[in-house]
Amino acid sequence: GHRKAQGHPGAAIVSSVLSLAQDHSIEQLLHAIAIGYEVAVREALVFRNFGGPRKGSGGWVAPGVAASIGILIGLNAEQMQHAIALAEYSSPQATQDRSVEFPSMMKEGVPFACVSGAKCAELALAGMTSMKPFLQDSKFANDLGDNWEITNTYFKDYACCRWAHPVLDCFKTTIVSQLGFDIKTV
Repeated sequence: GHRKAQGHPGAAIVSSVLSLAQDHSIEQLLHAIAIGYEVAVREALVFRNFGGPRKGSGGWVAPGVAASIGILIGLNAEQMQHAIALAEYSSPQATQDRSVEFPSMMKEGVPFACVSGAKCAELALAGMTSMKPFLQDSKFANDLGDNWEITNTYFKDYACCRWAHPVLDCFKTTIVSQLGFDIKTV
């Protein structure tokens, strides 16, 4: 996760990049993931700066997916700009709080961000043009290449929403210990 973005860029970016893993080296995949994180986190800051309801991760990670996939399919700079802007325009609009209130497999629109971002990269490669991305004029893009937001990510003990962690901690320390279960044997 990423605190400033208030969400999970890796949920969409890593899975999208892995969808093309068979055709690329580990270095290319890691490069694509890093670029995707940089775009996605900054997009989150742009959208949060606009105000309104908090968008779920899917609302700002689609441009990061577009950038990641764009790297892997060889978009040039102009095509990349179009891919990012197309993804801004077509990002899922699932609000973060609504997604929490009604849990489902569409958590914060992340699955749709994968599809939307990848499709936007493909559309840009095919010649579709777009408006100028919001990110391009944003103060949040000023330190691209100097400040790597991917280094500000955090890892969680459990692969689920942070709000479920106290319950899992309780399960681990109370119920598991009462049953004499050794977690290391799993």
